[in-house]
Amino acid sequence: VRCGAVRRMVYHSGSNQEDAHEQACGCALLPLKTESPGPAPRMEGEGDDAVDEAIYLFRSNVFSRKYDVHGPGDRLLIYLTMYINTCIKRVSSVADRSSGVKVLDSLAREEFKIPGDPGFALAGFLHLPKSAEEGDVFREYIRQCREEVSARIANFCFRQDDGKPDKFWMAFAKRTFMNKEIN
Repeated sequence: VRCGAVRRMVYHSGSNQEDAHEQACGCALLPLKTESPGPAPRMEGEGDDAVDEAIYLFRSNVFSRKYDVHGPGDRLLIYLTMYINTCIKRVSSVADRSSGVKVLDSLAREEFKIPGDPGFALAGFLHLPKSAEEGDVFREYIRQCREEVSARIANFCFRQDDGKPDKFWMAFAKRTFMNKEIN
């Protein structure tokens, strides 16, 4: 390590076992605390799901420019971290919570790219779908994750008392995880 160089610790997913969960495009299809329809298994009981884990680890991982993937849970964590970063960038210019929720809701519903599409930002991290069905499962699972992130991240980006933007979370709008962005 060069003198003065700082090595940042990267936090990994707690769900990196290869055979523990179903996968699509090399990404774990982890259970979610959600009511929206989709391929994600419903999380039973208490505890954090993949979205909670991504939000919790976001502020530490967003400073990283490199990320060594340890398993399929990390691939999902990388995607969700980039999506959270996109959410914060989109709401950084919004004045209040109600407007922010509308922006986040429309962002979750926007079309997005999956592995194999031209210009997909994570082409080196996620595998190409082996079939059209696998691509559809991946797209629906990520859509479900995006909806959950958009619904939950508003609680962090806006203060609970007056609905104004939280300056500590909005500061991350200037950051870019791994020097990549997803749409």
